[in-house]
Amino acid sequence: MDLKRLPFLPIQYFYHQFSRVEKVTFLFSLALILVSGGFLTVSYINPTQWALDTYVLQSTVGETAQVDKFESNYREFDVNFPVYWQKMIHAAGPILPKSFPFLLFVALQVLAWTLVISVTTNIKSRWIYLFYFLFLLFIHFSGIHQLWFEEESLTGRLVEFGIICSYLIPTYLFQVRILNWSFGIRLLIFSALSLLWFGVPLMGGDVLDAHGIMQNAFYFNIFLFIPFAIFAAKDLVNLVVLVGNNRPQKESRWSMGIIFSIIGLLLIIELSWMHEFFNWNFLGEDFRLGLRPSYLLIVVAFFTPFTSQNLYHQVRSFLNSQFVFVIFLASWGVLAMSFAAVCLATGDMLFNYALDRMLAIFFLSVTLFYSFFILANHAGYLRRKINFYYLMTQATDFSFFVVWLLSLGGIVVIEGMEKWKSLTLISHTYTMNIGDEAWYKNEFDRAEKAYSLAAANVASSVKANYNLANLYLLKPKSEGIAIEAYKQSVKVFDFEYGWLNAAQLLNETGNKEQATVLLNVARERMPLDSKIANNLALNFWEGSSIRSYQADSAISIIKKALLNKPEDEILLSHLGIIYHQNELSKEAESFFKASIESDPAQKGVWTNYLVWNLQNGNKFSPYSDEYSALVNKDFWLTYHHFLMQKELGSDTLGLQLLKQTANKASTPEAILLDGWRLLKQDSMELGESRLTFLANTNRQFAPAANQLLGYYFLEHDMPAKARFYFKKQGEAGDAKGKLYATFMNLDMGFLEAGNKELTLLRGQEPELFPEISRELAILLKAYGQEIFAQTEWDLSTLNLNERMRAGIYSDSIGQYAFALENFRQVIDYDSMTIAPYLELGRIYNKYRDTLSVTNLTFGLEKDPDNKEMLREMALGYIYQKRFDEALSRMDTSSTETTDRLVYGEWLFQKDQIENAEMVWDSAFKMDQTYRPLILRMARHYAENNEIGKAYDLISKALYLNDQNPDYWYYLALFAEGYGELGEAKLGREKVEELYPEGKRKEIIKKSLQKPLRP
Repeated sequence: MDLKRLPFLPIQYFYHQFSRVEKVTFLFSLALILVSGGFLTVSYINPTQWALDTYVLQSTVGETAQVDKFESNYREFDVNFPVYWQKMIHAAGPILPKSFPFLLFVALQVLAWTLVISVTTNIKSRWIYLFYFLFLLFIHFSGIHQLWFEEESLTGRLVEFGIICSYLIPTYLFQVRILNWSFGIRLLIFSALSLLWFGVPLMGGDVLDAHGIMQNAFYFNIFLFIPFAIFAAKDLVNLVVLVGNNRPQKESRWSMGIIFSIIGLLLIIELSWMHEFFNWNFLGEDFRLGLRPSYLLIVVAFFTPFTSQNLYHQVRSFLNSQFVFVIFLASWGVLAMSFAAVCLATGDMLFNYALDRMLAIFFLSVTLFYSFFILANHAGYLRRKINFYYLMTQATDFSFFVVWLLSLGGIVVIEGMEKWKSLTLISHTYTMNIGDEAWYKNEFDRAEKAYSLAAANVASSVKANYNLANLYLLKPKSEGIAIEAYKQSVKVFDFEYGWLNAAQLLNETGNKEQATVLLNVARERMPLDSKIANNLALNFWEGSSIRSYQADSAISIIKKALLNKPEDEILLSHLGIIYHQNELSKEAESFFKASIESDPAQKGVWTNYLVWNLQNGNKFSPYSDEYSALVNKDFWLTYHHFLMQKELGSDTLGLQLLKQTANKASTPEAILLDGWRLLKQDSMELGESRLTFLANTNRQFAPAANQLLGYYFLEHDMPAKARFYFKKQGEAGDAKGKLYATFMNLDMGFLEAGNKELTLLRGQEPELFPEISRELAILLKAYGQEIFAQTEWDLSTLNLNERMRAGIYSDSIGQYAFALENFRQVIDYDSMTIAPYLELGRIYNKYRDTLSVTNLTFGLEKDPDNKEMLREMALGYIYQKRFDEALSRMDTSSTETTDRLVYGEWLFQKDQIENAEMVWDSAFKMDQTYRPLILRMARHYAENNEIGKAYDLISKALYLNDQNPDYWYYLALFAEGYGELGEAKLGREKVEELYPEGKRKEIIKKSLQKPLRP
């Protein structure tokens, strides 16, 4: 042999001889190897990428924020709603793979076998029947017939036989040259068959069907994977020799020293893996390589068609072309790498560990003996820099067959020392797949048995212990063993959700300190994990006071986590909350905005930003597309969106969204807000019923529900009913309710009772002392006792509304001089206000005094279009019989109840009694809650002895407002005349109950003192 004429085999020399179809097929097979290798790499970086349902638990921390304000009788009421920060806690469900990884495995397997069967029809050797047999075994173990016929039956077996024949018949025709079609046609035929038998039943992506194929063929694929991995392991050395030696010019070839130095480095890497998996402590206890054995598997699977081309001359007598040999090697590479897709399909890092461990042994054993083979047979060629790659399979002193025997012996010795641990670990994965299938079928007892068996065989199994913990949570009173199972899942491998779930479960069972300790340990082992840092910070933050050590610890933990993950929206949002609670508003705002910029599709960060704006009184209107897409999908976001709309003064949109959301939720917050929505939008009766139900069934939300009812009825001029619900608010534990109920007595003119109640309340509720003292000062001012009032409160600090109330209180007790003086002081306080002129007009109208027009004229000079002033002016002219001037001030076409009341009075005073009654009746039908109209009509019916109409009117009014004592007075008055003595008696009892003690009550009682006549 002329060594100088040994052929130079460039790595791509055979590729140019291929046809177009062959080139595409070859490149496609290499692409499949790279794709499957990419997914294998992903599964090593994140083993549970497609297997773990991760989620963020969003719990709420309630506070209150002012979202509305209204005025009644010159008294401002702040409408406060509960607002809720969203605490986002990282947790996860069981490790259960989805359809994708299973379907990927099946697709790669089917594509690989399609390539194999297409290529083998071009091989002229009896050995090829072995590959046909292996293909038939794949068809059998895949259980594909069960996808067509679910039950195992004779029909199913016949279908399996039919599938096998559909492949074997064309294979035979091609093999014996009855059909001599091109490779492209053959590939097309077998691809069509594979798409039919496998593609059609899996088209829907059923996870159980794909899982069944993988599970059935699990051990069969191991049987094929192991010989390929051992065979391909030599190509790591082949690749080094190919790159360094197979060059056309002698000067460019590497020396033997360089080649074996690189091979030596390869051996050192493989030995370091032995240290990692077998605790060979020659490299130090904590030594770890970033390079994994599985990554080298990807390299050898890709390069085997190139690096094994020097074998072609030994088998070319059996092959039609070099392409057949190369594509055959490539298709087996795809087949081996498809098994690596199991790493994705299991979601089990222990399987990755087992695969790495097994490959480390294969690579070390084969590399060691194959390197010795090259050194023993070709050292001379290497020293002389002769291109010997073509001759590498030829042996002179050391047979290539011996390499395989020694390599297998090395594998057996190493694995035998460890009692075949690699295969035991892989078998453990098979057991867990049984558990997965049972879980998918909701057979939880069978799943628990499978996972328990897997955990018993491998105590450190992450997936087995973790899934067992999730199964335990399905049982009552099993939190303790679930926590222990979670802890067991992180004994060896650092699986973050094992820590997170265990800590969350400890928190839920009241063991917060233990949870904090556990998260601290997790943080020491996984210092860069932002999820652990977040949950640990929440443990410090929850329940901590402002500027406390715990709050500082939470801030420190989050800031350190942000150094590693600066755009984590959850960490940023929580940091904003803590800064807000530490009264650092600017810093809080910057973190809230940063959290939204980081992830505008995260509902929790939007909720926290809205809460911050509500609590700071910022009128903020979100406008991003991401926000619009989220707002109707999450209750809390819709809830706060509604509150913000109220703050902006346009709650229509918020109410519409709330209507779609609140009825779907059963939380107290949903009922509270839906009740308010019903009051504001749909029905007073339904809203009252909904909020009353909440108050009666949920002690925590009873104050808020009753307060909202009080606000609503006060806003609709029903102070007696507002008083009823404010009292209930006070009885439910909110002292503000008692104060508001007292305010209602004052506003209804019961000043004696109000004075007593304020005095008692001041002693009972010290936190209300400032508000009570201020109101008592206003009362004393109304009585003209300004010196005593000044001792209660600095009168110079009273605002316009409070000064106005002093004048109204003076009128309530008949102190007209004091009322006039108080209103004059208001004018001196603010000369531009019209409020005193309006109230003086009302007072003088009450006594039919002409001064009403005089005062109202002054007011209209300041505000000519003021509707209230114009209505009161019209009444003043009516009472003075100046009907034409009154008509000029009225809007007779208006449908507002207030305008209809005045127009009816105009008709009444002109002696058009029937027309007046018609106007009032029509107004009452539109609004049966307007108190001035009801009382005016009742007085009219009483004066004219129209008992039937009066009784009907008051009955309807009481249906909607059974807390107004004046209505019960009229019921007692009219029911007796109508012959309803029982209701008359009830009316008298309610008068006694609802009128506070005082002069007015005595007058009313005297008018009802005559005995009821049967």
